[in-house]
Parts: sequence; structure tokens; C-alpha cells
Amino acid sequence: MLGERPPSLDMFQGWWFAGAGFDGSGTGDITLGARETVYAQNISSIFSLDFVSTCPLSKVGFQPGSIDDNCDQIHFWSMHPAGANWLWADGSARFMIYAVDEILPQLCTRNGGEVVNNDY
Repeated sequence: MLGERPPSLDMFQGWWFAGAGFDGSGTGDITLGARETVYAQNISSIFSLDFVSTCPLSKVGFQPGSIDDNCDQIHFWSMHPAGANWLWADGSARFMIYAVDEILPQLCTRNGGEVVNNDY
């Protein structure tokens, strides 16, 4: 249900309680999916940077990041070296390692019929 992602360096993006997102849907600001490719391709509409118009799609997913890299706003990550904390819809919280990125889309669906083992 909720995953960690530090706010942007300028503290403008990434707050869960308010925001319109890059396109008015909340995406990138109050909501973030497992694979935000459209957000990655439109990063220039958020950060007025001449040197970053899009972010590489390799940045999409659950992986380590840096507060200094604006492209790390397009994926879940934390300041922890091995992974991040996640709040589940049943009220539990778990620390998951970055290797779980492989099955993150399946973990993020509701009643999608995916089969996921519990070894994450």
C-alpha cells in the first residue's frame, strides 16, 4: 500500500499528504506506481532543468537512490542501504530488500490473480 521514497532535494516533490503530481493525477507526488514510465518520460515538467528532460527507464522500479538525483523521484527507495519499509494493506509493515523489484508489480495489484511466494 505504501512504500518509502524520500522527498526531492528541494523538498517540493514526494509528500504523501498533498500534491497534484506532474499531470494533475497525483502521480509522482502523492501516488507512485511500481513502474512509472510516463512519469520518467515527463520529469522535465516537474523539475525545470535544462539538463534533464527525461529520466532513463532503467531508473523505474524499486532500487537504491540518491537525494541528489532528481531521477530517483520516479521510483521507491530509502536511505537504508539494502531496501525500504513498506506498509501493507493489512496494517503490517515489512522491510523489503531491493531484489523484490522483480515481483513488485505483482505485489502492488489488488486481486490480479498473480501468484507470489512469501519469500520476499
